[in-house]
Amino acid sequence: MPVFLEKISEPTEQDLIDLKKIYADYPLHEGQPFSLDKAKGDIFAGRFNDRLLGAFEVADKGSHVVIVYLCVRKVTRNRHVARDMLRQFLNQLTVDCHLIAPHDIDSQMALEQLLAQLGFQRVEDSWVHKAKTFET
Repeated sequence: MPVFLEKISEPTEQDLIDLKKIYADYPLHEGQPFSLDKAKGDIFAGRFNDRLLGAFEVADKGSHVVIVYLCVRKVTRNRHVARDMLRQFLNQLTVDCHLIAPHDIDSQMALEQLLAQLGFQRVEDSWVHKAKTFET
């Protein structure tokens, strides 16, 4: 199942419906339901067959980026959606990436295994992925 990562800047009505479904069981923004208006960074989402299956928010901190609110719809969590989204995102980065992992989720162990496989290392309450450096 090929999932294509895209930045959601002008969501369609269907995109908004899909984002609400993605975050239906994930309390965001101080317990409020997901809202693009309250996002503090860019929203990236994984698309398959014109539907969004997963999403995360990215805040640019200059020397690194921070991923928060990584979530995948329950019906597609065992289909490598998060892995494919994160791989595509990491491949385009030239700075380090910090991921604030959600706590007390039903797939906590699977998420931690995925992050380790993708090269993230646990640092206190987050996971850090070092950018690839190319020597000239």
